[in-house]
Amino acid sequence: MKPENVRMALSKLFDLNNKRAKPFSIDDSGMIHGVSLDELCDENFELLADIADLLGMEELYKDPRADDHFVD
Repeated sequence: MKPENVRMALSKLFDLNNKRAKPFSIDDSGMIHGVSLDELCDENFELLADIADLLGMEELYKDPRADDHFVD
């Protein structure tokens, strides 16, 4: 679910990257699952892209050579 505003996206980033808590995700059924480092990186990137979108800065993460592809 995309955040409604920058504050919500940043709050989720802080929650995901809290050193005192193990990162987790909640699936559509409400079950809690631990996440791998790759999943955490993907979630971080998605949230950063959402923040860029909210700020009108999509060029920060989109590949200028292709339509709507993320830069690896």
